[in-house]
This record gives sequence, structure tokens and C-alpha cells, in this order.
Amino acid sequence: MIAKLLKGVLSHQLKQFVIDGNKVILSVSNPETRVDDAEFEENEIYAIDIVTSTGEGKPKLLDEKQTTIYKRAMDKSYHLKMKACRLFSVK
Repeated sequence: MIAKLLKGVLSHQLKQFVIDGNKVILSVSNPETRVDDAEFEENEIYAIDIVTSTGEGKPKLLDEKQTTIYKRAMDKSYHLKMKACRLFSVK
């Protein structure tokens, strides 16, 4: 059984407090997913997502369950109520 990389999986550049930066890496090119060319620069950090399949390498929707990911809006300032929370707040 040979595993194939899953089509359409994107790996992102990481920045401080940002989990998906502007530069992306496409693991397997396909007509539905396009990314801009980018060059790696010194001291950049990337999260490399490797997803494999023993099937055709295409994702399938198996059920209607959804996953929600929350992330901080960097352009907004948050006024946290508890002192303990403010210790971890980014200004």
C-alpha cells in the first residue's frame, strides 16, 4: 500500500501571534488550488502540514460535522477584565 500526499493541503508561514502568514506552500499542485510564488528568506518559520492518503489523494466529506478555529484579530485592541488575563495580553 503506497501513501500519496493529499491534494490542496497548504503549509503556512508563521509570524508572532499569527498562525497563518502571507506565504504559503502547496504540497501537491492541482487546478483548483493556486498559490503565489514566494522565496524563502533567512529566519522565516513555516508550519509544514503533511497529509497522506492510501486512496486517490483527494479529500472526501464523510459527514456534516464542522470544525471552527478562532484566532485573534491583530488589528483590534482587546480590553480584558481579569488581571490574570491581562498578563498574557499582547499590546
